[in-house]
Amino acid sequence: MNLTTIARDFDYELPLFYEEKHSFNNIEALDSRFCVVLITNGTGVLTVNQNKFIFRAPCVLCINEKEHMVIEEQSDFDFQIIYFHPSVINSALNFETIRNLPENAPITLYQDSYWNKFFLTRSENYHGIISIGPMTMKRLTLLYANLNNEISNQNRENWPCRSRSYFLEILFTLDNVSIEEISLEEPLLLQVNEDFAPILLYLYNNYDQKITVEDITTKFNINRTTLSKMFRDNVNDTFISFLNKLRISIAAQLLRDTKLPISEIMYRVGMNDSVHFLRTFKKYTELSPSEYRKKYCWM
Repeated sequence: MNLTTIARDFDYELPLFYEEKHSFNNIEALDSRFCVVLITNGTGVLTVNQNKFIFRAPCVLCINEKEHMVIEEQSDFDFQIIYFHPSVINSALNFETIRNLPENAPITLYQDSYWNKFFLTRSENYHGIISIGPMTMKRLTLLYANLNNEISNQNRENWPCRSRSYFLEILFTLDNVSIEEISLEEPLLLQVNEDFAPILLYLYNNYDQKITVEDITTKFNINRTTLSKMFRDNVNDTFISFLNKLRISIAAQLLRDTKLPISEIMYRVGMNDSVHFLRTFKKYTELSPSEYRKKYCWM
């Protein structure tokens, strides 16, 4: 199987492929693709290069091109699988450069190679299995569906960029999920109080929606004073500032790695006032969105 999406209306190949299955074996992807697999239900035994691990959904499997992964003794599984080559993140990345970046590589290449950590980092506590909660599963399910819709229908001219944008949001979501099985750089949720973690997860999974202090205090049954103290004690920030930084961080990623219209990116990160978006973006990056894209976009 050619794990590439072929454009139907013009000469273009996107090294990104989506499929749904009730069983999984990544033998077709060996030596050619990373896999990020969303499992929404079921329990089973995972074999990776002859090592066995028991896991339970919902979870995400992050598999590199050298790992042969097979799901055994499975029950009632639904797999949503994204196969991709590192070049879909940055055209300068391949299976060699992601493991050995040149010393003189531009900063944007280092930034983009960061997203491959889930597939390359392995330790005693992390074998490529990321457990997720219901809110994260809901968010990822939506992003997977949006990506599948773009590459399957190809009914808009910039579907490749939009497909990549959903894929990058998937990686961003994984980067901020609360997990104990993984030990990577910036394990944000591992360092916060367990009462605060659900609030943080809610923001990560709903940043594209309108969120107010009142929404959070009502949903988590706390008062404003307690909420302020939780943010100050756990992330040394205010609620509004933290949410703005989160949204601008995602917007910057999309500006750097896609050519989506700035207005669409603004709405994608939950902001609907162009003046406020411009002012906030410039506050945290010292550049306007268009200046940031001109300086850092590699496409």
